Amino acid sequence: MRTIYFIAFVLLFAWAANAQEAYEGYTLYNTTGSHNAYLLDMDGDSIHSWYTSSNGGYSSYLLEDGSLLRSLEANNTQLQGGASSGRFGKFDWDGNTLWQYDYHGSSYLPHHDIEPLPNGNLLAIVWEVKSGTECVNSGRDSYISLWPDYIAEIEPVGSNDANIVWEWHFWDHLIQDHDSTKLNFGVVDDHPELLDINLGDSGGGPGGGGGDWLHINGIDYNEELDQIVISSHNLDEIFVIDHSTTTSEAASHSGGNSGMGGDILYRWGYASNYGVSGHNEFNVVHCAYWVPADCPGAGNLMAFNNTMSNNQSQIVEIVPPYENTYNYSWTPGSAFAPDELEWEYTNGTSFYSNHLGSVQRLPNGNTLICESTNGDMFEVEENGNIVWEKNLSNEIPRCLRYGTNYPGLAQLFPSGIINGTVFDMDTSEPVEDAIVSIGEIELTTNESGEYEFLLAAGNYELTCEHADFEEYTHLEDIEIEADEEITVDINLTPLVQYGTVSGIVIDANSANVLTDAVITIGEYETFSGLDGSYSLILPAGIYSLVCELEGYELYNSENIILVGNEVFELDIELIPITAIAENQIATASILLGNYPNPFNPVTTISFVIADDAANTDLSIFNLKGEKVNSLVDKQLTSGQQSVVWNGNDIYGNAVPSGIFFYKLVNGNYVSTRKMILLK
Repeated sequence: MRTIYFIAFVLLFAWAANAQEAYEGYTLYNTTGSHNAYLLDMDGDSIHSWYTSSNGGYSSYLLEDGSLLRSLEANNTQLQGGASSGRFGKFDWDGNTLWQYDYHGSSYLPHHDIEPLPNGNLLAIVWEVKSGTECVNSGRDSYISLWPDYIAEIEPVGSNDANIVWEWHFWDHLIQDHDSTKLNFGVVDDHPELLDINLGDSGGGPGGGGGDWLHINGIDYNEELDQIVISSHNLDEIFVIDHSTTTSEAASHSGGNSGMGGDILYRWGYASNYGVSGHNEFNVVHCAYWVPADCPGAGNLMAFNNTMSNNQSQIVEIVPPYENTYNYSWTPGSAFAPDELEWEYTNGTSFYSNHLGSVQRLPNGNTLICESTNGDMFEVEENGNIVWEKNLSNEIPRCLRYGTNYPGLAQLFPSGIINGTVFDMDTSEPVEDAIVSIGEIELTTNESGEYEFLLAAGNYELTCEHADFEEYTHLEDIEIEADEEITVDINLTPLVQYGTVSGIVIDANSANVLTDAVITIGEYETFSGLDGSYSLILPAGIYSLVCELEGYELYNSENIILVGNEVFELDIELIPITAIAENQIATASILLGNYPNPFNPVTTISFVIADDAANTDLSIFNLKGEKVNSLVDKQLTSGQQSVVWNGNDIYGNAVPSGIFFYKLVNGNYVSTRKMILLK
């Protein structure tokens, strides 16, 4: 597990006069093809920038540790296309390269947007080349090479390497009604979860790219659903897919949280694409976006619609038709809901970007918009009133606002470091996954028990929690000054987990409850009550139980595995000492019981036979009433007898742990008792 860095700071800001209702923070952007990314304050002034040796790609992201994640243009890629990248980089606050990785080849090339994931990986949109022969064999009605898109999840490794840990391909989820002799043949109208291979033009697409068939240009991730939304310039749709799948499941039609594998879970924007009438809302769409959990409209989908009519753009917000946690409702023969927009922003021809564009819902309910081709960034209230804006002369693919309390901004302010290691007080071993909190900011310790906070100068209270330990509160506030580093190691006191052993003590012959039996488990002791019940609360562990009562044989049960916060039920059957005295003639048959009980691997069954002229049958049965073994089937001498059962069935095979019954038949006498085999 990586060490996760969190930052906390509390500062007061003087709001600009023209931004009284704006969401306070800093706006990140980069212009198209630029080496630089910039951070603006609320006055629109650039207060920080990053320079990269490669031209920047489509998007930049400020991560919580203060580093910048960018897509970049790789050198000498074998494919060429609009907004192509092929290189990804992570840079510290001062622009030093922390990680850089090239991902491209003769048949694939990343392009447009990327998306950072909570686990530290990133999602990339990638073209893959399909030949004309492959396209025709898959049901395309024309012989032409296409570049369908796939999504790759990239795990950074070291400073210049990576693992591709997950993939999803559109090519695995196609349908066509053109040629029944080719792959993917079916009824397009009945399968909106699949993409019609005969949609769209024969190639090209805006910005070049040869057979850039779909021109996927935006990607966003919903952590709560573990789903991805993407936008298609050429098909005028947004698509939702399941990220919880394995790569194998993503290539199939089953698996994952949705149960649908890699099939399209939801699509919206151009219903004609799957053969039904309804919303054909989009005309070139960018920036598919999920409203985050901490913002009004959480769970809604938004997008930038470039051309709602001549020279007019539109921001769209819809409420998806969630059917359950991971699926979406759809009525066959109709378009996916909704039919009406939840919210939109338009402003006539004064708001227009003929390509590109971005949207972001802010925690105060406002919406940040990038009118890309004009270089306009502005924030609007729900009623469309503009409360913040910045205009640049250059084209801007995307902008993002980070609130003043965002951890990645800590480098802007005087700060210090509080770090340390969390230990188990008893073992001195480091404690992983302990939650260390300072104010409202918390982090989880890594596998070495380490934590580290980057904090604005000030006084802080520190606490630490873990399910297996007592809660820890530092005795006094910690005062940190700018550029100071304070180490606070934490020793946690382990919690003792307790469980309960309980049951009833009874006479093995009469089944009557027994009072005042002494039950001992380790150092703990109790007595059975008037109703024969007993209960002992003791630390989790492995125990043996001893039960004593005058006139009865000593009872001993081993291998009691007690788990914290659980109850171990154990009824105790005590066998009376000497059912008949020596040389005394048995006047009645009696099934005395078995000892030990529970047992492993053998137990002894004791009984008294009165009728030596009658056949005696002693058999073992399981819970289904099926005979497991026959221990006695003959005439026996009158008196007390005992038989050992070794836990095997009639064929000599060992039976599994469980509850069994043993039944004694002697003349007119029939009696059955229960025993437990506990391995």
